[in-house]
Amino acid sequence: MKKVAAKKVYFVPKAPQKISEVLHQNFRQDSPKQKLLFSLGAIYKNRKRVLSDEIVSPSDELQIYLEPKRYLTDPIDWNSCIVEEKKEFICINKPTGIPVHSTEDNLIENVVEQLRTHLKREIWLTHRLDTSVSGLMILAKTEKFQREFNSLLGSRNVRKFYRALVERPPKTGLVRHYMSLEEKVPKKLSLEPQKDWIECRLDIHEVKPWKSDEGKDFWEVYLELQTGRTHQIRAQLSWIGSPILGDKMYRGRNRAGFTRSHLALHSNRIEWSDSHGKHQFEVEPAFRII
Repeated sequence: MKKVAAKKVYFVPKAPQKISEVLHQNFRQDSPKQKLLFSLGAIYKNRKRVLSDEIVSPSDELQIYLEPKRYLTDPIDWNSCIVEEKKEFICINKPTGIPVHSTEDNLIENVVEQLRTHLKREIWLTHRLDTSVSGLMILAKTEKFQREFNSLLGSRNVRKFYRALVERPPKTGLVRHYMSLEEKVPKKLSLEPQKDWIECRLDIHEVKPWKSDEGKDFWEVYLELQTGRTHQIRAQLSWIGSPILGDKMYRGRNRAGFTRSHLALHSNRIEWSDSHGKHQFEVEPAFRII
């Protein structure tokens, strides 16, 4: 029995057989493609990821991503991405186009797993950036620091600043919206409080003209994120009529070389104080030197 979904297939065998046989007989996957699917973690048995060949029976259901999304991690020099390494944490300048953590169809091509391999040690995630966003991130080297930093994030004692390129200049000052808790994107916003919706605040500090190589005029926005919601900056800037270059999901257009896989949005400064002292890191975005 076989049914096909948009991104994955489900399969229940009629008799016991190896997963590799299922892949070959039913989906025409040769040996190299099978090895790739196993290595990426793109196969699940009864909703648990399978990393090597094994027997499945009629009581099992396979979930297979036949075309897992790939990310170009091989060309990345991870040493150059490390801004500073401390005993408790690592500060990195995340490249654009790479997810922070594993996805359902790709276990290894992400920031956390690549750095674990590169550094040959365990690291823990503390916060996230969208795949198409670049910039500063903090990764924990101990679970204790992860708990401490997450506590600081929860109490809004970590300051995060971003730079973005937009088509139309927004006004400076505090921007406040309310966001639906629905997981689907694009995110829904409202100017007025709604039941069970969460508050979103960002403070636009500065807006400056920016000219592309082609001589087109855009605007660079320097802002501070006061509440860290999924897609918050993207949704709020779009709502006020200043979508980010390349952000088609939020009414932005491909401009100056920026696309949906490489948005003109960069986390350029982060600062906080903890039990080890005061920390501040800053890295200018690549579009500052176009």
